This record gives sequence, C-alpha cells and structure tokens, in this order.
Amino acid sequence: MYDKIKIHQLNKKGVYVVIFNFKMRGNQVKINPAILSSITKKDLEKGIQAGNKGREEAYFVEFKGQLVPLKRFFYVLLKKCGYNYTLLDFTTQDALRVIRKLGVPLKCKKKSIWDLAGSLSIGGNALEDERKIYES
Repeated sequence: MYDKIKIHQLNKKGVYVVIFNFKMRGNQVKINPAILSSITKKDLEKGIQAGNKGREEAYFVEFKGQLVPLKRFFYVLLKKCGYNYTLLDFTTQDALRVIRKLGVPLKCKKKSIWDLAGSLSIGGNALEDERKIYES
C-alpha cells in the first residue's frame, strides 16, 4: 500500500511538480509537497481543545521550529490537499510512512528501558549492567 508511493513529475507551465500518489484506506490520495509551505501555525492549532486528555503522543514532526503531533500534522496536510479525513480515519503508521517519504523531520519521544541503561544498578554495578545489556 505505502511501498507503492509513486512520484510523478508533471510539466505544468514549464515547471516540474512532484506529486505523491498512494492509496490510503481504499481511497486514492495525491499530495503535492508544495502544500507544506502553506501550512501555518494557526492551522496546526485549530481544533485543539484545552483539557483534551488521551494517550500521550509519541511521534512528532519538527515543522517551522516547533514540535507538532504527527497525526495532527498529517490531518492538516490532508485537509490542505482537499481530503475530508478525521484523526480516526488513519493510523499513526499511515501518517509516519507518508511523512517520511515527504522528507519532513520526525522526532520520537517514547521512553524505553534503554534510556535508563547505565543509570540504574540492577546487580550492584551500573557499568557492568550496562555492558551486559549492550552485549545481549
């Protein structure tokens, strides 16, 4: 599905335009990367409600100097391209694959046990424990 993202070069008034063409949830989607420059901070903040609780986002897009949740960024991008998807219509994995192909920088804020390697002492010596973790 996403492995088949095609890049088409169309000659429009002497200008080459790159369009990403892929199928998502049974629908054909075309994204023009030039739309990225038209996304504003106001677009990204629209629809965010104070006190809206849920799972903490793990993946973020670094866009115009700020970190934006991945799904929210992809949602805004699809809206700008004229598609009427909701945040529930696509998964984080859908958004991740497409955003990577577009070349937008991503950040992961997931914590794992590996982040704590060397700072915890399981068997008495943190340096030996760290060496054992990385050798296994």
